[in-house]
Amino acid sequence: MKKQIMLFTSKTCASCKTFKPIVEEIVNSYSGVLELQVYDVEEYPSLVSAWQIRTVPALVAGGITHTGPMGKSDTSRWLHDMGVL
Repeated sequence: MKKQIMLFTSKTCASCKTFKPIVEEIVNSYSGVLELQVYDVEEYPSLVSAWQIRTVPALVAGGITHTGPMGKSDTSRWLHDMGVL
C-alpha cells in the first residue's frame, strides 16, 4: 500500500511553483512507495479547513503539516522523519 502525502498550493504562490517539482521528483523516485495528492487551496476550501492550512506551500505526511518550501534534501529528510520514506 502506497503512503499518501498531500501538497497544498496556490496558483499565485511563487514558492509553490518551485517547491512542487521538488516534491514530485521525490515522489517519482519512490513511485512504488509514495502517492502525491496536490490540492489548490482556492479549489478545495473544505480540505484547507480540515487540515488547518494557513500558509502555502504546505506538505502533509503522516498527519503532520510542514509549511514553507524546502530543498530536495531537506524535503527527503522530513519525509523520512515523518516515517513516510
